[in-house]
Amino acid sequence: MKVPLQLKRRSSSEPAVAFLFLGSDVTELFRLCAQLGLDPTGRLHGVDGGFVIKLERPNSQPFPGVVRLRRSATDLYVPVDAELVPALLDDEAEGLVQGRALVFSPWGDVLSFHPRRPLDLAELLSVEASRGLAWQSLPEPAVLAPRIEEILLEIPHESPETWLESDEGGIGSESPRPDEAGPISTMTGQAILGAGRGLIWLGQALGLQGLAKLGAAWAGEAMRLAPRLSEAVLGRQAAALKSLLREFREGDLDLALRRALPLGEADDSRGSSIETGDQLPSNPFIYSLTELLGNAGRKSGTVWLGADDVLNELKREYRKAAEEAQRRGDPRRAALIYGKLLKDYRQAAHALSVAELHHDAAILLLTKLEDWRGAAREFEAAGEIDRALQFYQQGGDHEAAGDLRLRVGEVEEALIEYQRAAKVLIASEGGHLSAGRLLAMKAKRPDLALGLYLAGWNQRPRGNAVACLIEATDQYAEAGSSREIIGLLNEVDTYLADRWSIEAEWDHYYHELARLAGQPALESIREELLDRARLGLAARLRGLAKTGRPSGRIVSEVFGRSGVWPSSVVRDAVFATRAVVKSFPALTERTTKPGVTRKSRIGTSDVTAACSAPGSDDLFLGFESGDVYCFRSERNEVIPVATYPLPIAAYSLPIAALAASHDGQSLVVLRNTGHDSGVLSSYAASPEGTYRLILSMSVDDLARPWLTPIITVDGVELVGVWDGQALYYMTVRTLTSWGSTTLPRPDSDPPAGLLFPGPPSPVLPFSVLLHDGREWCLIEPGGTTRHATGLVWRPSQTPTNSLHSVALSWYRSDPEHLELVGLDREGALFWAALRFDEGLLDLVASNRILGERPYLAAALVRSRVVAVVTASRIDWFRCGADRFTLFSSTQVDIPSAIACFPSRRTGELIVASSDGYLVQVNLPF
Repeated sequence: MKVPLQLKRRSSSEPAVAFLFLGSDVTELFRLCAQLGLDPTGRLHGVDGGFVIKLERPNSQPFPGVVRLRRSATDLYVPVDAELVPALLDDEAEGLVQGRALVFSPWGDVLSFHPRRPLDLAELLSVEASRGLAWQSLPEPAVLAPRIEEILLEIPHESPETWLESDEGGIGSESPRPDEAGPISTMTGQAILGAGRGLIWLGQALGLQGLAKLGAAWAGEAMRLAPRLSEAVLGRQAAALKSLLREFREGDLDLALRRALPLGEADDSRGSSIETGDQLPSNPFIYSLTELLGNAGRKSGTVWLGADDVLNELKREYRKAAEEAQRRGDPRRAALIYGKLLKDYRQAAHALSVAELHHDAAILLLTKLEDWRGAAREFEAAGEIDRALQFYQQGGDHEAAGDLRLRVGEVEEALIEYQRAAKVLIASEGGHLSAGRLLAMKAKRPDLALGLYLAGWNQRPRGNAVACLIEATDQYAEAGSSREIIGLLNEVDTYLADRWSIEAEWDHYYHELARLAGQPALESIREELLDRARLGLAARLRGLAKTGRPSGRIVSEVFGRSGVWPSSVVRDAVFATRAVVKSFPALTERTTKPGVTRKSRIGTSDVTAACSAPGSDDLFLGFESGDVYCFRSERNEVIPVATYPLPIAAYSLPIAALAASHDGQSLVVLRNTGHDSGVLSSYAASPEGTYRLILSMSVDDLARPWLTPIITVDGVELVGVWDGQALYYMTVRTLTSWGSTTLPRPDSDPPAGLLFPGPPSPVLPFSVLLHDGREWCLIEPGGTTRHATGLVWRPSQTPTNSLHSVALSWYRSDPEHLELVGLDREGALFWAALRFDEGLLDLVASNRILGERPYLAAALVRSRVVAVVTASRIDWFRCGADRFTLFSSTQVDIPSAIACFPSRRTGELIVASSDGYLVQVNLPF
């Protein structure tokens, strides 16, 4: 009789005699040994997925990332708070291990290692051979001067006030003065200026920000009435700021940082002020958490009257200094610049995390941003497990809390957290699928996941009904539940009986039935599963054949990627499909017929951003509410990316732009407050198909922002962020800058741009394509035009479009050719073909067409084939050198269409509406 061994939670735990270290990071492994004061020699054993560390003495202290183990019997290890059921006698345990050591993990796996063969540390360490130094003779000694002929006296640095009060000047040195006002205006201005200064002082004294700003407004009105009054304030301030800017660019950086004026938005009304003086601060620029939290902006005001252009230049110099500090390996200085001078506490916390000051980073995130989740991650990295759990729960990130509890061996508590996370997912659009996968893969509870899959299937046709059906069928197959599988098949037949066409998502279901039919546990219903799968696919083929598409393409679409059907079945399908296709005309000329295959609703507010991942056909939608969803057309799945407000108020802001990687595994989200600030966040796909937040940072001075598509350069994913003044190149995973480009024309304001590997610029290993205000150009990182393409079309969108950034469709059929498609403000369609040649990008052809009614959305379906959406139909064009050729039209009512994307895997065009509806239309070829 065979009885499976299982772990059962005990009411008490014992001290650990060994640790199960999870992961392959040898550096972290040795750091843990150092924390334990343990010599790792002879105490390390390799297991699948990590290492076993045998301790010198029992230890009761918890450590992050390890499972504490006790010895149940000789060479038999279990978690300190668990026991094996059924219990083993000594001889049974000895027979079980049989000369090997076994570790029963909390997640059900049994790991083994040889107890008398520890790892040789030389296998874990590697030392690079040092380069030999070439011999050279000593340099010639410097020749000292025989006698002193001159002594120079260095005059101290003169303040801006000295220059202003100096009467000396040369030809052309006298700057024009403001216009002189009449005596009445001058007297009125002086009175208002005095009253304004009084209000500023009173507001600062009482901590009333509104009163201080009112005083600043009065002072500005006084200077408008009597412009020469500004000489007393603005001239001195401008001189001081220009002196500071010159110090950053040409002088001593350490001195400049000590005198730097804190900028950015104030986070505390009592700490901010309206400054009318001209004295720059003079503080020691030395890192401390107290300095970062409390002293930033205390002495000097955050708002100086006038000199806005100089202040913007100072911000750029501050960021350059911070980025340079990070490159030189001085993250503390970078954190101080970000936090104290720029008030960018998100980036400051990231710099502290890089410096492994995780506790400081957590305190900063809590104090300045109220970011419970980010603080929890930093507390976890610092080893403060209890605080990390507290803030994960407070921030609503129950999945991360469950992961942490699982890592420290608290299996039952982890299950509770995963169930809480599943409840949150269920409340979102299509969340039953994600919730079920979470419980099945992380909690190892397929029984709980099965109930969620069945609930998702019962919501048909909404949500991820078919995907939930597939998962439920797989669960029944693993349990050998033939009756339940047949019951689901009967439900499917009833559901599809009155449908005139079967969607592409059902292909996966019938292929899965054929695959499951080969399992020994389902041998009794094998033939029935195969027969019903063939009948379902036959109905799907008949529906496609009636469209007149070629039979080979239809069969390839339905059977090509399954790999479960023998070649004889595929040949029969080709023969049968060819017979049906002959009775329907091919779509070679313009035809008009209904083309909607599927229609589904995602989200509950207006769509404000959309993008797609060409390699995976994943579609991402961002909403006015701040929600982001991923739609996977091949399986008709809706995956929530960010679906509920987080503790940071900025996270519930409207989505301004989205950018996805080619494979859909990475996503960058830009949220905009509408008040010149926002939040930039990066997400990554997890193995179970959901998305996790990686990092967020605040962004200031935003004006009509947008994102470029993500590209990969030298193994690093990059995205371009336009903030209204410059295009910044950011790494996706760490949101650190690779540089920026500022265009020379102040009125450029490009509406879109592209980064792509290709002929690189002399500085950056990729090409930058922007509209510089006149035409599309290849731009150098310094802002100069490397090559103008001659394409003057400026992409835009109709006034009724709800997207916050322009939707631009592009396609590269090969490394030498690039095609662009989009609309203008009038709703006209533009297409252009360009060609790379020795680092230049030349225009090959371009066309424009305006339909009877304005076009609402456009996309390149493939090279030189464009789909254009109107309120009542979709036009399909072939693009030539001198004209568009309309070869088909599909009647479909989508009056609120805002964007469209091709899904090459399903052979559809997916049209997104402003109200969150997705309409999937078959391609007419």
